[in-house]
Amino acid sequence: MVCASKRPKVNLVQTESNDALKDEIVVPRGTLVTCIAGIKLQSEDVGAAIQFLEFCRSFGQVCRITEGQPEETLSDLTQLEEVSSAVADLHIKLLSVIEDGKDKPFEYPRHGDEWIKKVGQYITLTLHTEHFTLSCLNQGVSGYRYLNPSCKLEVLNCLCDEALSSH
Repeated sequence: MVCASKRPKVNLVQTESNDALKDEIVVPRGTLVTCIAGIKLQSEDVGAAIQFLEFCRSFGQVCRITEGQPEETLSDLTQLEEVSSAVADLHIKLLSVIEDGKDKPFEYPRHGDEWIKKVGQYITLTLHTEHFTLSCLNQGVSGYRYLNPSCKLEVLNCLCDEALSSH
């Protein structure tokens, strides 16, 4: 703590214009954040990763997301070309939450293409759009593998948003 008597003197100068003040203020450049939950990410994926982790922290119990599963899923999405069981399981849990209110919710196997094709169909119907990501999802797991981490995070956050709006 600095005592009032020990503070450095500041010379205030009255100016007619705010432009003079703008020229004198120098703001230090911030540090780019690229590591979230111990996972190295591309800078453009940091926001989506934080959104996903915050969803899991806030609604994990409702969605039956286990401790550590969000971090494992995020790590696998950004580092593996193969589709891990953690990634498949989380997508399936979100689909189950979305479909919970329907007459007959589906049970998806963690292997095979059915779950990822259902994700593609659901997003296509919900967003009424077709683009590269969705055409890859409609090809199943083999198409999902070709998506970059940004697209995979976009798909996951879309499911998170739909899970919230379904209840």
